[in-house]
Amino acid sequence: MKQLFVASDAFVALNFKTSSAYDEAVGFVTGLFNETVKVYTSVGEVVKAADSIYKLGDNDKLQTFLKTLLGDSGIVVVDEQKSDMTLAIDLLCKLRHSINYSDAVMLTVMQRNGIKDIFSFNKDLKSGNVIVWPK
Repeated sequence: MKQLFVASDAFVALNFKTSSAYDEAVGFVTGLFNETVKVYTSVGEVVKAADSIYKLGDNDKLQTFLKTLLGDSGIVVVDEQKSDMTLAIDLLCKLRHSINYSDAVMLTVMQRNGIKDIFSFNKDLKSGNVIVWPK
């Protein structure tokens, strides 16, 4: 794996030890330290993660998450484009609504950037022809 897209649920899992996916998320990220992987996410995924962290009531974690991600984290944050939103509608129809529109937009952003691997706990994303990590 040379490129990895990080979904909002993975960001949330990494930020809360009480998350059922926390240990698995930390273990996966720790394993990445032995590889050279360019990490991406999108503006939409950052917003979804920030909303989730905010709703969990931890403003300190929210500020730390945003400062880290938008600072020197090395994560490339890409913008969604109008074409991504249009293509997402086609993808939803093709996948017969096995994912939601937000996930379809995320998958089209990944496709546009040539990214096949995603760090997420949403196994339904496999229907979008991507490799979902952790396996």
